[in-house]
Amino acid sequence: MGERRAIFSGSEYEERYGYARAVLDGDRVHVSGTTGFDYATMTISDDVAVQAEQCLRTIAAALAEAGASIADVVRVRYLLPVSRTAAAPDSRCARQPCGR
Repeated sequence: MGERRAIFSGSEYEERYGYARAVLDGDRVHVSGTTGFDYATMTISDDVAVQAEQCLRTIAAALAEAGASIADVVRVRYLLPVSRTAAAPDSRCARQPCGR
């Protein structure tokens, strides 16, 4: 069995509930439940596109800590609470070179 290591982002939920932003498991990195919250400023934007960009920055940082990058991503799942906002993050997220 390969290395298994938790990767943390600074969320209060990590310590409180035993949550980890990502888990490195051998040669795979599993990233979970990332929101648009900016842990550096402890704020979240009202703009869904800005939130989507922050999600990708948080994910990229977790991947980097695991020795990976956005280019290594093979699957992404987006959950948006209001369907009319779906177009905004899709156009911004499409700029990321996932799996290329």
